[in-house]
Amino acid sequence: MSLPREAGPHAGGVVQAYDRYAPVYDWLFGSVLEPGRRALAETVHKIANGAPALSLLEVGVGTGLTLPLYPEKVAVTGVDLSESMLEKARSRAGALPGRRIALHRMDAERLEFPDGTTVRLPERPTIVTGKSIPRRRARRPAAP
Repeated sequence: MSLPREAGPHAGGVVQAYDRYAPVYDWLFGSVLEPGRRALAETVHKIANGAPALSLLEVGVGTGLTLPLYPEKVAVTGVDLSESMLEKARSRAGALPGRRIALHRMDAERLEFPDGTTVRLPERPTIVTGKSIPRRRARRPAAP
């Protein structure tokens, strides 16, 4: 399986590792990383409370373990390099009818969203389920 067109030089090894982990990822890391996922979801709930609409970019969405924890009104865009991880995330998203969830195979260091798309990232690095991307490395215009 080929990498996204703009994947970084490190991407091949990352994809191979996560493709190997995909079948057992939830079992191996599910409970270990659960506190971080819960904290992230609680923060999203606080931000979404009272907001008419909220869109969220989850970098390194993996198998989608956090997807069911987000408020229903939040539109989630998840990106990951591993197609094997995304297959599991798509299955999980499919079990959440009515949710606005879009999943893309993409290198988070080289985001390829359509022109005119604004991706919102906080001032500090975005950390999602153990993966991080410094704001300065997101190549799509980002707003705080």
